[in-house]
Amino acid sequence: GVGGTGIHWGALHWRFLPTDFRIKSVLKEKYGAKAIPDTMTIQDWPVSYDELEPHYDRFDKLCGVSGQAGNLRGKLIAGGNPFEGPRSEHYPNKAIKTGVGPAIFSEAAKSLGYHPFPVPVATSSAAYVNPEGITLGACEYCGHCNRTACEANAKASPNVNMMPVLRTEPKF
Repeated sequence: GVGGTGIHWGALHWRFLPTDFRIKSVLKEKYGAKAIPDTMTIQDWPVSYDELEPHYDRFDKLCGVSGQAGNLRGKLIAGGNPFEGPRSEHYPNKAIKTGVGPAIFSEAAKSLGYHPFPVPVATSSAAYVNPEGITLGACEYCGHCNRTACEANAKASPNVNMMPVLRTEPKF
């Protein structure tokens, strides 16, 4: 199928953290300038998380990502990832249902003071039409997300999210 690794990826949909874009500065602030050898080529990115966030948001919507926001415009939201960078909007779809095993693990983690949250996945928890007009099906919880194409077209991949749009382009 067209899409290559996009068909058999696991659909985990993480954003880089704001600190990832300033890694050299963060390491120098935390450990001192001498912690980074002169021979190391580590650099801060020429763009910031805030500059890229609108593009992250657009891509979330293109892929129909399911999840629970933990940081909406700087306000922390219970049940979401409290460590993520500020998001401009919620995920396009509600989080995928949590299985019995992960729910037990989540409760144990909470009892120890940790902050478990649903992993963001580019799998639609409900039928969804993305900004390009592509309809994604709802996850059927078949358990075959990794290494196979999604028969319900719920998992984002180039063959589902991009090919139908590109095929209408005469130059494609």
